Amino acid sequence: MRIALFVSVLGHELCNHVFQPTYLHSFAGLSGLGSVLKTLAEAQPDLESHLRSVLLKASTSITVENEPVDRACIKAVVTAVKDVVQMVIPEAKRTRFEAELHDFCNTVCERWRFIQTLDDRIVPNLGTDRFSKRKYNWALFSCNIPTPSPPAGPKQRANGTASAPGPQKRSASPASRSQASSTADLAAGIAVWPAFYNLTTVDEETLAEGYILPVSLTRAAEEEQNAVPTPTSPSARSNFHKEQREMERSLNPKKRRSSIATVNGQAGEAKERSSFLSKSSGSGAKGV
Repeated sequence: MRIALFVSVLGHELCNHVFQPTYLHSFAGLSGLGSVLKTLAEAQPDLESHLRSVLLKASTSITVENEPVDRACIKAVVTAVKDVVQMVIPEAKRTRFEAELHDFCNTVCERWRFIQTLDDRIVPNLGTDRFSKRKYNWALFSCNIPTPSPPAGPKQRANGTASAPGPQKRSASPASRSQASSTADLAAGIAVWPAFYNLTTVDEETLAEGYILPVSLTRAAEEEQNAVPTPTSPSARSNFHKEQREMERSLNPKKRRSSIATVNGQAGEAKERSSFLSKSSGSGAKGV
């Protein structure tokens, strides 16, 4: 479940900051650019393509706090993901984790820059309309598969349009293929990684399938959480929190020293009990 949560947060943050028509979407109050381009793409695709090309050209010369706009977007993703998952990463491995996460996001951004320049409008979908548009391809998420990545880049035809990549080879067993075909799981599960499709084509062809966390895994996590006894009496709650603090201090001596400086340790405990989930959503992009 922790892997699924990490992939889910990463996917949502990438949609929010990287998988955009341009990287001006969060600059100078222009947060509505994605919606404007989406509306234009449906009504006047040629005008949308022209406007997007102008914005892409402008974004290469604009900086935010002495950083290029795309660098700021990558930094926003890394910060958001790190804030959510760092509590479950050993302190000795956090620096390496952040560096590798930054490299991954940089690679994603470089691939998406190419997709932004296509005439076709390539967009991500986090399952919000998978019930009404069942033609989009989804697969069940499994911790045995590699961390999913955005499309390596649909091939660009001579006319600037996109073509879907060839079929990807899979090493899935017959059992996993059978599981992936479960309509109930795909319908009731939670989308943790976006599907990518070409909004310009008549059939809105899927370029890369998205991943759904099946209900069986979410139910198991809920049952595990419910099975943890909750202390009721004041003495039981006191002992519970005392044991929890002792375990945290034994795992992290530095945190123990810093927690002594807080008033009655309350500030440190409040921080450690911060929510493990984050909300985010996004839409996709491309350009001329």
